[in-house]
Amino acid sequence: MGAPATATDSVTATLTPNPAIHLAKSGQATDVNGDGILTAGVDTIVYSFTVTNTGGITLNSVYVSDPSLTSQNIACSPASLDPGQTATCSASRLITSADFTLTYAANTATAHGSPVTGGAEVTHAASAITPVLQQLIASRRRRQLRR
Repeated sequence: MGAPATATDSVTATLTPNPAIHLAKSGQATDVNGDGILTAGVDTIVYSFTVTNTGGITLNSVYVSDPSLTSQNIACSPASLDPGQTATCSASRLITSADFTLTYAANTATAHGSPVTGGAEVTHAASAITPVLQQLIASRRRRQLRR
Protein backbone atom coordinates (compact mmCIF):
# COMPACT_ATOMS: atom_id res chain seq x y z
CA MET A 1 0.00 0.00 0.00
CA GLY A 2 1.21 3.39 -0.87
CA ALA A 3 0.45 6.81 0.56
CA PRO A 4 -3.22 7.96 0.38
CA ALA A 5 -4.03 10.05 -2.67
CA THR A 6 -4.83 13.69 -2.05
CA ALA A 7 -5.97 16.45 -4.36
CA THR A 8 -6.80 20.10 -3.95
CA ASP A 9 -8.68 22.35 -6.26
CA SER A 10 -10.19 25.79 -5.92
CA VAL A 11 -13.17 27.45 -7.46
CA THR A 12 -13.68 31.18 -7.63
CA ALA A 13 -17.27 32.33 -7.73
CA THR A 14 -18.18 35.91 -8.38
CA LEU A 15 -21.45 36.84 -6.74
CA THR A 16 -23.34 39.70 -8.31
CA PRO A 17 -25.42 41.62 -5.80
CA ASN A 18 -29.04 41.86 -6.81
CA PRO A 19 -30.48 45.31 -6.05
CA ALA A 20 -34.22 45.41 -5.29
CA ILE A 21 -36.67 47.72 -3.55
CA HIS A 22 -40.24 47.39 -2.22
CA LEU A 23 -42.84 50.08 -1.50
CA ALA A 24 -45.88 49.85 0.78
CA LYS A 25 -48.30 52.78 0.76
CA SER A 26 -51.38 53.76 2.76
CA GLY A 27 -53.63 56.81 2.81
CA GLN A 28 -55.77 58.37 5.55
CA ALA A 29 -58.25 61.22 5.15
CA THR A 30 -57.62 63.88 7.80
CA ASP A 31 -60.03 66.51 9.16
CA VAL A 32 -57.45 69.31 9.22
CA ASN A 33 -59.68 72.06 10.65
CA GLY A 34 -61.31 69.78 13.23
CA ASP A 35 -64.89 70.65 12.29
CA GLY A 36 -65.90 66.99 12.12
CA ILE A 37 -66.61 67.09 8.38
CA LEU A 38 -64.30 66.23 5.49
CA THR A 39 -64.34 69.17 3.10
CA ALA A 40 -62.92 69.33 -0.42
CA GLY A 41 -60.19 71.95 -0.73
CA VAL A 42 -59.72 72.15 3.05
CA ASP A 43 -59.03 68.70 4.45
CA THR A 44 -56.28 66.34 3.29
CA ILE A 45 -55.30 62.79 2.58
CA VAL A 46 -52.02 61.92 4.28
CA TYR A 47 -50.05 59.20 2.49
CA SER A 48 -47.51 57.12 4.42
CA PHE A 49 -44.79 55.24 2.57
CA THR A 50 -42.53 52.42 3.78
CA VAL A 51 -39.59 51.64 1.49
CA THR A 52 -37.59 48.45 2.07
CA ASN A 53 -34.30 47.41 0.50
CA THR A 54 -35.16 43.81 -0.47
CA GLY A 55 -31.95 43.27 -2.42
CA GLY A 56 -28.43 42.32 -1.47
CA ILE A 57 -26.68 45.66 -1.91
CA THR A 58 -26.92 49.10 -0.30
CA LEU A 59 -29.20 51.58 -2.07
CA ASN A 60 -28.51 55.33 -2.08
CA SER A 61 -30.74 58.28 -2.96
CA VAL A 62 -33.91 56.50 -1.83
CA TYR A 63 -37.07 58.52 -2.49
CA VAL A 64 -40.71 58.13 -3.53
CA SER A 65 -42.25 59.79 -6.58
CA ASP A 66 -45.96 60.47 -6.78
CA PRO A 67 -47.27 62.60 -9.66
CA SER A 68 -50.55 63.38 -7.90
CA LEU A 69 -48.89 65.10 -4.95
CA THR A 70 -47.62 68.67 -4.81
CA SER A 71 -44.19 67.44 -3.74
CA GLN A 72 -43.69 64.88 -6.50
CA ASN A 73 -40.31 63.62 -5.22
CA ILE A 74 -40.65 62.78 -1.54
CA ALA A 75 -37.49 62.43 0.56
CA CYS A 76 -37.33 59.35 2.78
CA SER A 77 -35.38 58.86 5.99
CA PRO A 78 -32.86 57.39 5.92
CA ALA A 79 -31.99 58.10 2.26
CA SER A 80 -29.46 55.25 2.15
CA LEU A 81 -30.64 51.69 2.91
CA ASP A 82 -28.55 48.61 3.67
CA PRO A 83 -30.07 45.25 2.65
CA GLY A 84 -33.19 44.59 4.75
CA GLN A 85 -33.34 48.16 6.08
CA THR A 86 -36.53 50.25 5.91
CA ALA A 87 -37.13 53.97 5.37
CA THR A 88 -40.31 55.96 5.89
CA CYS A 89 -41.69 59.10 4.33
CA SER A 90 -45.03 60.86 4.04
CA ALA A 91 -46.82 63.51 2.01
CA SER A 92 -50.32 64.90 1.75
CA ARG A 93 -52.72 66.43 -0.73
CA LEU A 94 -56.03 68.26 -0.51
CA ILE A 95 -59.22 66.23 -0.81
CA THR A 96 -61.04 67.12 -4.04
CA SER A 97 -64.70 67.04 -4.98
CA ALA A 98 -63.78 64.28 -7.44
CA ASP A 99 -62.72 62.11 -4.47
CA PHE A 100 -66.28 62.37 -3.12
CA THR A 101 -67.81 61.71 -6.54
CA LEU A 102 -65.75 58.52 -6.86
CA THR A 103 -66.26 57.73 -3.12
CA TYR A 104 -62.53 57.02 -2.83
CA ALA A 105 -59.12 58.43 -3.72
CA ALA A 106 -56.92 56.06 -5.73
CA ASN A 107 -53.26 56.87 -6.03
CA THR A 108 -50.04 55.18 -7.18
CA ALA A 109 -46.49 56.03 -6.12
CA THR A 110 -43.08 54.60 -7.00
CA ALA A 111 -40.05 53.98 -4.76
CA HIS A 112 -36.61 54.64 -6.26
CA GLY A 113 -33.11 53.68 -5.16
CA SER A 114 -29.64 53.67 -6.75
CA PRO A 115 -27.25 50.75 -6.10
CA VAL A 116 -24.13 51.93 -4.28
CA THR A 117 -22.01 50.13 -6.91
CA GLY A 118 -23.66 52.02 -9.76
CA GLY A 119 -25.90 50.57 -12.40
CA ALA A 120 -29.55 51.05 -13.13
CA GLU A 121 -31.91 52.57 -10.58
CA VAL A 122 -34.36 50.08 -9.07
CA THR A 123 -38.04 50.93 -8.66
CA HIS A 124 -41.27 49.46 -7.28
CA ALA A 125 -44.79 50.90 -7.55
CA ALA A 126 -47.61 50.61 -5.00
CA SER A 127 -51.16 51.96 -4.85
CA ALA A 128 -53.42 53.12 -2.06
CA ILE A 129 -57.19 53.47 -2.09
CA THR A 130 -58.55 55.81 0.57
CA PRO A 131 -62.33 55.48 1.21
CA VAL A 132 -63.12 59.20 1.43
CA LEU A 133 -66.93 58.91 1.24
CA GLN A 134 -67.11 56.37 4.08
CA GLN A 135 -65.03 58.67 6.26
CA LEU A 136 -67.20 61.65 5.26
CA ILE A 137 -70.38 59.78 6.28
CA ALA A 138 -68.79 58.69 9.57
CA SER A 139 -67.63 62.24 10.33
CA ARG A 140 -71.12 63.63 9.65
CA ARG A 141 -72.66 61.02 11.96
CA ARG A 142 -70.21 61.93 14.73
CA ARG A 143 -71.09 65.61 14.30
CA GLN A 144 -74.85 64.86 14.47
CA LEU A 145 -74.36 62.85 17.64
CA ARG A 146 -72.56 65.76 19.29
CA ARG A 147 -75.57 68.05 18.79
